[in-house]
Formats: sequence, structure tokens, C-alpha cells
Amino acid sequence: MSAPLIFIYLPSGTATASDVQAYLQASHEAMAIVSIALSDGSIPWQYVDVVLTGGTDEIRSIDATEASASLVRRSLHFSLPAAGLYDIGLTRLTPDSTDQLIRDQAVWTVLRTMQEALQLYPSGMAMVAMRIKATDQLNGTVDQFNVLAQSILPDWTGSAWLPAVTANPASIYRDVLQGSANARPLADDRLDLVTFQGFHQRCAANGFTFNASIDYLTTVRALGTDVLAAGRATPGLRDGLYSIVEDLAQLVPAHILTPRNSWGFKGTKVFADLPHALKMQFVNPAKDFQQDQILVYADGYDASNATIFESMDAGVGVTSPDQAWKLGRYHLAVLSLRPETYELNCDFEHLVFQRGDLVMVQHDVPLFALISGRIKTVTLDSIGRTTAIGLDEPCVMEAGQRYGVRIRLQDGTQIQREVETVAGTQTTFTLLQPI
Repeated sequence: MSAPLIFIYLPSGTATASDVQAYLQASHEAMAIVSIALSDGSIPWQYVDVVLTGGTDEIRSIDATEASASLVRRSLHFSLPAAGLYDIGLTRLTPDSTDQLIRDQAVWTVLRTMQEALQLYPSGMAMVAMRIKATDQLNGTVDQFNVLAQSILPDWTGSAWLPAVTANPASIYRDVLQGSANARPLADDRLDLVTFQGFHQRCAANGFTFNASIDYLTTVRALGTDVLAAGRATPGLRDGLYSIVEDLAQLVPAHILTPRNSWGFKGTKVFADLPHALKMQFVNPAKDFQQDQILVYADGYDASNATIFESMDAGVGVTSPDQAWKLGRYHLAVLSLRPETYELNCDFEHLVFQRGDLVMVQHDVPLFALISGRIKTVTLDSIGRTTAIGLDEPCVMEAGQRYGVRIRLQDGTQIQREVETVAGTQTTFTLLQPI
């Protein structure tokens, strides 16, 4: 009969098997009955397996017998009464076998200590515990570990920012600016929260999310740009506050630029073969978070007639095929409807508007409107309304055409009015509807 290896941890003065048995049975709660082999090979008694309650008082056994030609691993778990320093010993009680088919070499590989109920530090972090079975395939440390995690961040409910599980780009961008990963987190009064709230609502309505594991060094600016790109936006500043710039349709212009308050106007137009479809690449959770792609066709094209394809990355954090499709359609629209880029210079008037605002431009080179001028005279009716204006710039009017003016008032607001058509060169214009 093959005797097991015995883990011995005895109180001082314990000499015989009967002493050990009496000590264990009298002092500890029984958990299991295990056969023990003495050094002479006999098995005269059985002892009770125990949980330590203090002192030097335990015997634990490891049975390492198995009919296998492969390496046999065994582990032993035991509890200690309190944190401190302990001397742990392992004694093999069986002699070497004379049988050539039996391997007797035993190696103590490692001793590890674990403390339960560790305090999580820093606060707000999650801890994952793993229990790994040692096999022939285990070598060294675990270098791959997958987990599906969710962020609990302040999220806009429509009336307040409350902690919730969220992947909304607005909530994540706010955490980038204010969270623990930022070495210099910003206070609430440094953020344009009204714009954040509107962006949050539009992302929720369009199904825009950001899902990524940031396990690399980056900057607040770079990460914020990646997060907002998932919602078709970019970082910006408004009135000195950290804000968000979106490409939104607007009706009210913030300013008017003309040759009177700007210079250096130039335009660039790109003549390119527009793709018939975009291959939008993204990480697909439905395919074990592997790279995937979705075809996004331009208007008038489908699988039957599309021949020009371009590949495009949907961006960091995009894991939804629907979101990738929407982003692809947006980029196709930009390629088709915005082939020209215009540039001009202006002085301090640029302070009136900011990136993302709608700005009107009048210039004679691209034939944006006819003229620009300053109002020299104003004609009022009996109740003080403006019925006609005189400009310092002449305008040639043609019979049968309709003309209008856009007037920027002193407070920056703008008014549009149709004027009476009088053929020829005119400097005075009668408003069809008084101001």
C-alpha cells in the first residue's frame, strides 16, 4: 500500500501518535477523517483534519499517489489563526520505492499566502479573484485575462447627473475630464454642462456609444477626441469652458464676414473619384470582439453596381454595426456635399463666433451675394420704423429680379428684408416690410 505524503505542523512536546490524536480530538472541530502513515510505514490510527484556532497545532496530509506517467501536482489549502510569521514544514514519510515503474521524486514548488476580504484601493476600483487549476498546460503567469466590464459614471437622466451604468460618449468624456485617471481633474464650473447635456441626449437618440479598454498611456486631449468621435463630435472651448463641438444644422448665423471685415479669401475644391461604398471596420462583440466590417453604400449604389470601395476605421470605441453604418453614411455625405474648403482672415471680430457656429460669408469671387456695405442713412416713417436705407456701396439691380438685404444690428442680431427692385445702379433701397 502506498502511503501519502504528510504535512506536519505540531505543537512542541507532541511525541507520539496517541498524543497527537488526543490533542486534536480534544481541541478542534472534526472536518474529515484521514489515514496517516508513520515513519516506519505502519498506519496505527486515524486523525481528525482541523482548522487552526491558534498556536502550532496542525497536521495536514497530501496524497501524491497516482497511476500516471505525467507529472502529478497536488496542492493543500489551510487557514492560519491570524496575520504574522509562521514556520511551515513539509515532510515526506515514504521511502524510495525499489520498483522501476514508480517515480519517487517530490518537489515543493511554491508556498503562497492569501488574505481574504482585502480592502479595495483606490476606492471605485473593482477586484477580480481567479482560482486556477494547475495542469501541464500552465506555465508561468497568466498573460491573458478577458472580462466584460461596464462603467458606472455620472449620467444625464434628463434632469440631473446621477451615477449609472453607461457607455454614452458625453458621460465618458466628462469622466475623462474629471475622473481619477486625470492627473488634474476639472471642477464642474470648468465644464459647459448645458452642451454636455444636449450632446448626451443626441447620442442616446442615435444609439452612439463608446466601448473600449484604455490600457495604454495617452493624453486627455487624445482620449477625449477618440471618445467624442464615436458621437460625431470633437472637443472645444466655449466662453472659456470645456465644451463639445458638433456638426449640427443651424438656422441662426452667429456673424457675417464680408470684404469689409475680412481679407485673404481663398477656396480649395477637391476633384476626387467618390467611393461607391465604404468598408467600415469596427470591433464586433457578436464575433468575440474581433475585427469586423460592414459595407455602407452611397446613394444610388448597392451590391449589384458598386465597384469603387474604400476602407475606413469606424474609430476607437465603436462596437455596434448600426453605429458604424451611421458614421459611414455621414462621411459619405461629407465627401459628396462638402468638396470645397474656404479660408479667410479677420481681426478681433473673430471673438464674436467660435468653432462650430454658423457664419455667413459675402464675397464677390465665389459670387456669394452681390455687395457688402455700411448703412449711411436711415429713413423713418411717422411711427419711427425704418422704411429705407442708404449704403456707401452701389448695387446694380436688374428689372424683373427680386432682391433682399441682411442687416446686422448693433447688438449683433440679424434681420432680413426684401427691397423694392429699381433697375440700374442704386445706393438707396426701400424695404418692403419696415423694421
